[in-house]
Amino acid sequence: MAEILFKRLFEVRILHGYYLDHWFPNQSGELGSFHEFKDEPQSSRLAKQAFVLENKYKALSSIGIEPTHEALRWLSQNKIIWRKTPVGIFAGIQVRREGTGAATRFFPHMNLPLEGSCSFLLTQNNPEWLNAANHSLQPTLPGYYYFSNLRAAEEGKLYPSLSVQLPEFEAGRTWEMGSLIRSGNLIKAARQTTEVESSFDPIATISSGTWHQYAHTKDRLALPKIFKYRFDSFFPVVNIAEFTLTNIGGNVVKTITALNPVGATYSLDFRYLPLNTSAADEGRMNPPTLPDGWYNLSVRINGTSFETYRILLSSDLKESSKSVWGLVEISSADTAPDFRLLKPDGSINVEAIAGTDPMRWQGPVFEIRLLSRLTYWRYRIEKLVSPVPADPDFNYQFQDQYFTTAQLRKLSQVRVPISINLPSGNTALPSPTSASIRYDSALRQYYSEIFLSTF
Repeated sequence: MAEILFKRLFEVRILHGYYLDHWFPNQSGELGSFHEFKDEPQSSRLAKQAFVLENKYKALSSIGIEPTHEALRWLSQNKIIWRKTPVGIFAGIQVRREGTGAATRFFPHMNLPLEGSCSFLLTQNNPEWLNAANHSLQPTLPGYYYFSNLRAAEEGKLYPSLSVQLPEFEAGRTWEMGSLIRSGNLIKAARQTTEVESSFDPIATISSGTWHQYAHTKDRLALPKIFKYRFDSFFPVVNIAEFTLTNIGGNVVKTITALNPVGATYSLDFRYLPLNTSAADEGRMNPPTLPDGWYNLSVRINGTSFETYRILLSSDLKESSKSVWGLVEISSADTAPDFRLLKPDGSINVEAIAGTDPMRWQGPVFEIRLLSRLTYWRYRIEKLVSPVPADPDFNYQFQDQYFTTAQLRKLSQVRVPISINLPSGNTALPSPTSASIRYDSALRQYYSEIFLSTF
């Protein structure tokens, strides 16, 4: 009887610090980071991570992940099955075995097309999911997150994360509080909405075992064909805005010009190509539809080039789909070695797991990493009876009956230890009980509000 054999082709895990980091406190008992190897050996850390993911973390209770219609056809045609896990999805493929022992190779039962791909829509059924992440609330381009194993080398991806490399600071634009940049060997976060680099503070280093390749604004490349562009507050007045869409070959596809736009946003419609005035009546009345795919969008504000994005316009995304937050595309096309599904000889990209008997095999395990939101914690006091404390870890506005943490703090699903030094000794304070946040327009900061009956 012929052997029917399936092997795991790839796995995608969706990891959110808000729900994970409290399992990994540092030596001071404060929130650590799920991905950092600090204060304990790497081997014990890996074992603990595996235990938490298998037994304590249920990402799919807050989000959904489903293949698009095109992806379902591609999966079926290539004998690929997919299944949900508590932390994401995995896909398996029917294979044939060649060789023995550690030299065994597994080839797809049917030749897998080298340019094929499957896309999965990410949705949220818990409104706290994105709010609890370090997710920009007012980007110029309101794209959905796009994660892919393609262009890994070109975009500076580091396995297993599917996020592109963090940007360096760029002057002449506004950076929302919490925005991440890389600066030398440091990863920095904006402690307030700002236009200057001095408002960024280090939150991590780029070194072995501590690479924080988190999802960020540059990952938000997937868009419906109608969307609202938000003008950067760096420009107090916009007299003219020009939006030029070009194909990957550099040819202009469509240009939209906004003269003296009113309001902070402007609606862009890229559903159709421009009318062809030289065509017959039918061509003039029924412009052709703009194909789905990759384009470059260049934006000029008041005659000056402002930003250019490589974007994916997709009919699978709708402006009204409020529950959608991202798109994952996994392709069989050639890419960086750690990210590819197929080896150069056509076998699937799996390696023998050392020390397993019987021998087990591991394919690519991709990760989408969401950093827990950074906020200031503001304590509002109903009845104020204490003098102003001397603890430098807080800023005091007792005339308005509140005080605020002096430094950014990560939100967490569970209570986080925090205390204030009073003349009577260290006093424990509550931490935020939800991911709800407010914005202080004067300080240009997001904060979490906590109420105290007396202080």
